[in-house]
Amino acid sequence: MRMLNKYILLVKIYLYKRDMYNNAKRFGFVDPRVVACSQRLDELLNTYQQLNDANFQMPTQRATQFMNYR
Repeated sequence: MRMLNKYILLVKIYLYKRDMYNNAKRFGFVDPRVVACSQRLDELLNTYQQLNDANFQMPTQRATQFMNYR
């Protein structure tokens, strides 16, 4: 299920990126439509990054060693 979510997010990211680029060419970078699309794209990218971060966790012992390193 998680792979499907990541795939759907990647498709949405691609579509928002394409729309943002096309709108920026047509209306300019500061147009409210472009800014709104950029903000939504940021949210999607953050969500995708959180999914990736959740899949990567350091083993407990390594994390403890890292935190106690001076």
